Amino acid sequence: MVGRLAIVAMLIGSVTACSSDVADTATGTDSATVTSTTVPVVTSTTTSEADYTFGIENFAFVPEGVTVSVGETVTWRNLTPSTTHTVTSPDDAWVSQTLGGGETFSVTFDQPGTYGFFCTIHPSMVGAVEVVDG
Repeated sequence: MVGRLAIVAMLIGSVTACSSDVADTATGTDSATVTSTTVPVVTSTTTSEADYTFGIENFAFVPEGVTVSVGETVTWRNLTPSTTHTVTSPDDAWVSQTLGGGETFSVTFDQPGTYGFFCTIHPSMVGAVEVVDG
């Protein structure tokens, strides 16, 4: 656990604001498959269209970080059919199911802050979402 937090802390320190056009690197907006999780700052959701999408390509989140506004939804899509992945916050505020090829997981962010995430199967895979007011 300490190792995961150190990796995420290093990533959060290096994440810079990304423009919304980087979200286009992962395509598709099909319905999300998610677990039900309700926590004070984020809500897992099923959505027909995300505001931003991370691709999970081979063993990396693409892009590694995005900046979104409060209330926006972020979706992670596994683009690698032969490898499963997860999307998990370091404090387990959200934990996706195992995502096979083409499967998605979405979270709506209701509070400003920087939220790190990683793959529990491949802990070297890390990323972050920076959430800003309007």
